[in-house]
Amino acid sequence: MGSREGAAPLGFSLVMLQVYYSMDQVLLGLLTNKAEVGQYAAAAKLPVVLSGFTAIWLSAVYPHASKLFTHDPMRCGANSEASLRSASWRPCH
Repeated sequence: MGSREGAAPLGFSLVMLQVYYSMDQVLLGLLTNKAEVGQYAAAAKLPVVLSGFTAIWLSAVYPHASKLFTHDPMRCGANSEASLRSASWRPCH
């Protein structure tokens, strides 16, 4: 089996995933006008953007918090409380 034949199932699955994740917009486009589809698409991207920012923030903070927790758990708790006072998630307890 060559590389093209081996990549075909992966490519097909990626295409089908894209169809699956965009089917709501396709159906909305069949039932309503383009302006409503555009508003829906813009609103649907907000959670994706927010989760992206969260992932970036966690990838920056986690190594530092992990190292600090290993060496000085009390300081880690104080740092996390000071920096995340308004958030409900705490990396160290």
